[in-house]
Amino acid sequence: MEPTTIPGETKHPPIWTGILLLFGCFVALCALFSLIVTAGVAWQENREVHWPEASATIQQCSVERASNRSGSNIIDCRIGYVVDGETLKSRVDSMSWPAPEKVVWEFHPGKAQETFNNMQGWVEAHPPGTTIAVRYDPASHAKAALVTTDMPLGGVRTTRNIQTTVGAAALSAALLIIAIFLRRCW
Repeated sequence: MEPTTIPGETKHPPIWTGILLLFGCFVALCALFSLIVTAGVAWQENREVHWPEASATIQQCSVERASNRSGSNIIDCRIGYVVDGETLKSRVDSMSWPAPEKVVWEFHPGKAQETFNNMQGWVEAHPPGTTIAVRYDPASHAKAALVTTDMPLGGVRTTRNIQTTVGAAALSAALLIIAIFLRRCW
């Protein structure tokens, strides 16, 4: 038995297809925001490559919380270096990573602890007095960036940002295609 329809009645797609469409638009907006941030980070990193080099001495290096309220750790190093006879102090740090004790679930079990151990190992291998190469901003000599990126989660951030942006764009495209297809079929 076929369902009866009332003449002149319009069929409306289910509400969940609209929610899916709205969520797809939200993810697209996130991808756009990520693209803007990635472009800014890439521009900054491109500038840093052309900065002059200096030999810096580590004054203190440790694995610390990214902020007071954060559940993530960073490597934070205070360094000193000389530019044009002037002794400067600056900081170099890594990207943040979830603290092992704050992780509830991991896609790769043990990754948070392994990364924390790598961060701790790098800090132990670079005690105060260790020399590292840095690049400094010629316009503001106190801004420094690492030359070599052997620091765990240190160095270039653009690659990871591009992966995030592409992932968000692909998810957005998939959600929008599915939502539009389902709305047309209904």
